[in-house]
Amino acid sequence: MGLNSSCKPASALTIGGATIDVILPVVDSNIALAGKHDVPFINFAAGGGAINAATVLNKLGRNVSAYCAIGDDAEGELLCARLTQVGISLDKVEIIENAKTGRAVISVQKDGDVAIFADRGANLSLDGKALTQEVHTDLLYISSIPDLALESIFDFICHLAPKDMPVAWNPGSGQIRSGGSTFTKLLECTNVLLMNAEEAATVLNLRRGQLVTSSAKESCLELMRVSKAHVCITDGANGVWIGKNGEIFHQAAISGRVASAVGAGDTFGATFAHFITNGVEPRKAARWAVHNAHASLAGYDAVSQSLSEKILANRVTS
Repeated sequence: MGLNSSCKPASALTIGGATIDVILPVVDSNIALAGKHDVPFINFAAGGGAINAATVLNKLGRNVSAYCAIGDDAEGELLCARLTQVGISLDKVEIIENAKTGRAVISVQKDGDVAIFADRGANLSLDGKALTQEVHTDLLYISSIPDLALESIFDFICHLAPKDMPVAWNPGSGQIRSGGSTFTKLLECTNVLLMNAEEAATVLNLRRGQLVTSSAKESCLELMRVSKAHVCITDGANGVWIGKNGEIFHQAAISGRVASAVGAGDTFGATFAHFITNGVEPRKAARWAVHNAHASLAGYDAVSQSLSEKILANRVTS
């Protein structure tokens, strides 16, 4: 039985990037950049932090809206069509006049590693001002956002949103480097903090004012001292460290074939936030999130292979 099967499905609002992803497999890592080359396929997919998290949460059974900015162009129409197709609400999507929708070219190596070349486009115009007292959600999931949206989101959480509304935050590296005092204030309002090991080290080095090498475990321990949130530090194939209130544990990753590593962090973060805010104990939430992230690695795009709650439950308990 699903967590929400006996009542109205929980809702979620995701905030952040929206892109059209162009996915290009690289069949030979030694290939010269110049010249013309045949590849098995070139795929187009919906991507970006807000869209990836929304897709995962939607598959897990939540009613989801994505708050993001797109351009008034063909790519924006395609993105909206993809969201409608999978059941994600468009009521918070902002269409920016005379702007281009964000684009990303994702180069996928044979081992699943990726190189991402991003043109942010309309994403840079997201300002957070659409967050008003009329916005109600059971989970606010914030991914990488432009600096001008930080203050509006902080004001919404502090003054307009219900006091018991859970907030999950997965900030991007650029936002970490430039967030300043508002970044620190938003950190204090967060219930689930999601970062990879490199991002966590960057946050701590900025706070220290000096460059210090920290492991994922060390970063988790130190971030726990400045945040009351569930702190989740992902470290790729080395798994994830999770801690809160002085208690910390490690969840191992699952080994297996990797088509593409893109989106695995978004899948883990959205899945963990979904379960932990539904009252699931942290170790179980982490285990389910790792299994869902592993499932997403089978696809070349970010999150199309993430699982429903029912399928995930069967896979974890089998």
